[in-house]
Amino acid sequence: MQDHVVLSRLTRNCDGRMVIRLRHEELLDLTVLLWFLDLPLRAVIVKLGIPSSVSPFAACILIYAPLFAYIYLERRLPWKYFHWVFLFCALFFGVTLLIHPDYISWYTRDIYGVMYTVFRPDHGAVWAFLMIELAGSYSNVLRNLKRYAVVLFFYNLIQLFQAIQAGHWTSYNLSGQLADKGYSLDFGYNMIFVTLVVLVCFLEKKQIRYLILCGIIAFLVLQYGSRGAFLCAIVFFLLYLITRNKTVFGRIKCSAGIGIAGIAAYFFGTSILQAAASFLIATFHISSRTLVTIANGKMMDDNGRDKIYELAREAIWENPVFGQGAYGDRPFVGRKYYWGYSHSIVYEMMVDFGVVLGSIILIFLLYKALRTILTLNDRTALYTVILVFSMCMRLAVSDTFWGNNFFWMMLALIFSTAGFRDTDRNESCKVKLNIRCKLRNRRSQAMFLHILGSGSMFTKNTYKMLSTRFPKEQHCFVGNFPDYDEYMKLDGCRIIQSKSLKMLQALYQADYIIVHGLFNKTVIILLALQPWLLKKCNWVIWGADIYSHKKKNKSFQEKMLECMKKFIGPKFHSVSILSEADLTFAKEWYGVKGKTFKVSYPVPASNSELTDALDQQKKESGGCVNILVGNSATETNQHFEALDILAKFKDDNIRIYLPLSYGNADFREYGKRIADYAHSIFGDKAVPLTEKMAGDEYLRFLNTIHVGIFNNNRQQAMGNISQATLCGAKVYIRSDTSMWDHFKNLGYTLYKVEDIRQYTCLEELTCQDSEIVKRNSQIVKKLHDIDRKVKMWSEVFNGMQNEGSGK
Repeated sequence: MQDHVVLSRLTRNCDGRMVIRLRHEELLDLTVLLWFLDLPLRAVIVKLGIPSSVSPFAACILIYAPLFAYIYLERRLPWKYFHWVFLFCALFFGVTLLIHPDYISWYTRDIYGVMYTVFRPDHGAVWAFLMIELAGSYSNVLRNLKRYAVVLFFYNLIQLFQAIQAGHWTSYNLSGQLADKGYSLDFGYNMIFVTLVVLVCFLEKKQIRYLILCGIIAFLVLQYGSRGAFLCAIVFFLLYLITRNKTVFGRIKCSAGIGIAGIAAYFFGTSILQAAASFLIATFHISSRTLVTIANGKMMDDNGRDKIYELAREAIWENPVFGQGAYGDRPFVGRKYYWGYSHSIVYEMMVDFGVVLGSIILIFLLYKALRTILTLNDRTALYTVILVFSMCMRLAVSDTFWGNNFFWMMLALIFSTAGFRDTDRNESCKVKLNIRCKLRNRRSQAMFLHILGSGSMFTKNTYKMLSTRFPKEQHCFVGNFPDYDEYMKLDGCRIIQSKSLKMLQALYQADYIIVHGLFNKTVIILLALQPWLLKKCNWVIWGADIYSHKKKNKSFQEKMLECMKKFIGPKFHSVSILSEADLTFAKEWYGVKGKTFKVSYPVPASNSELTDALDQQKKESGGCVNILVGNSATETNQHFEALDILAKFKDDNIRIYLPLSYGNADFREYGKRIADYAHSIFGDKAVPLTEKMAGDEYLRFLNTIHVGIFNNNRQQAMGNISQATLCGAKVYIRSDTSMWDHFKNLGYTLYKVEDIRQYTCLEELTCQDSEIVKRNSQIVKKLHDIDRKVKMWSEVFNGMQNEGSGK
């Protein structure tokens, strides 16, 4: 794809106008940047006259439009774990609500509720995990944080000027009312983040202007922020000092020195800071809340947090083992404080998850974070992780981890960055492009995704064929496989259960997709919602998936699915057919076009060892004639009519077998009606087959059949018909279906169901020339030769690659 080598630049198009060209990856950067700038973005949207109630939706559209454009262009999801993180959070909150339905008032609050704090796409903190995954490299993360810091700096300056003009800041008090304050927690933490970003710029470029700017912004934090914000700066500075040492011994010495200095500062530093604060206040007449607190010797005061922690401890001891669940501290802390959270990640973890599990989670996260920091060699990666980790220190004295962006960013950095590059994506883009080109030039590397459930009689044989006659690493199956363990014993292609979220990911990772029969409504909906995937899809038309068009009295759901099939039909890159007649109807009813392939599925008849072992002479059955009626519990088999036609032989020595083990959604009900009707005519001579048989077992069963009646009114049961003729059965089908011409053109000798009405005795029904039996058997063996089928499927795979499917 040439788009990968187009650098982002301003250029002129053919008519002289200036246009901006973007690499696909830069669409991800744009989404990340816009997400970080959510508050300024919504403020601009409101300024443009859009109502504030609509601004979140407008912001979501602007933020995620580049991401959807990337997915459309690349046909893959650019994240790895985010959907699992999101699902875990949703399940945790959902289970908690089931156990504690009284939490609903806390979950649905406007400001501190679950949607606003955790899940809302333009603001919820859990989406910060996704933003790190979208970045793709440490350098990209840092670059986006720098861009964010620039806009955040000016946005907070505007907030500051407004507060200075008003003479106060406005925020919620402990009662949930807007109140005037002389400082702002959010301003302090936002600007300390900007300070640390500027400090990183100084460490990278060693330019004094960054250090000066860093001091200016830090002074604004001191003047208008809170003392807690400086904890982030202290942690950043300490981690930087420790990681400057490359040896373990050096880091140990540095840590020991920091520990000793900290103890000394605790005992002797308070008076020094108090004197310095008093001097600044007296000399420069600074009214900073932080400086006044230090000057009065109250720097270590808890500022009322002990009361909050007491309420949190009450929540812990009420259920110390299992915890109170998500937002578990809100009903306790919220009795006195409007925001409801514990103001400490330690307490909040223990309240939500229980003492033991909460402590384990917290210790594990701290260990992983520090281990990540201490093992990074690249300075850009190191600065990025230290910066994010330092900002997480707010959780030690304030905020909630559910709503803290930096907490979720840190989770992504320590768990989802195994594939992160320490180098800039711009530099690695060329390498990525070369690798892609090499992979695409090597056919063996193409990945084919087969959507085919285990309910079909073809599935296992198809799975074996692809696993043994093709590179098994090249093919992957998606479907409902209740017998998954049995397939795994075959050591073949990879299988993804359709109920797994990996199915959606696989659709994008696959180079080519082959839809074996368009029956599954989930697959139809997924393809209709993501039509760009159809560029790399091949629809193998089975017959029943198009003859649903003719069904009368469709339900509303069936009508909707038909509309979707008509929408996606023309967009398939190619189709494969089992019968020529199917192609005509597919074009007429669903508008299919593109390249067409002829295919055939491996069935037990493809097993030469098995077919050679079949005895063409029927096993002794006491003179009883075994008659097979239909192939499945579907109305298109026209069972009632077929049974009525055979009713004249009810007093003869016959046995009627009725395969009713599968069919449409209501096949069990329909099958019971057929079984009851057959018993009413033939009594115990009617044998309903309600249990599925393995392919080999079914072929051996067919070897006991003398007559096959397939009264299907459309193309159906073609595999059963072929295998029945292979076993020497006299097969009857309707002459008014496309199947009659299909089998006739292949050389088969079959018989018309309509002729049975004229028969006067059972012998007429069963008699068949031995030469016809032999010729039919030879045709089946030739058509079902496994090498022939492998060749046909090879043409499909090669043809999709040569035609540029999905490119």
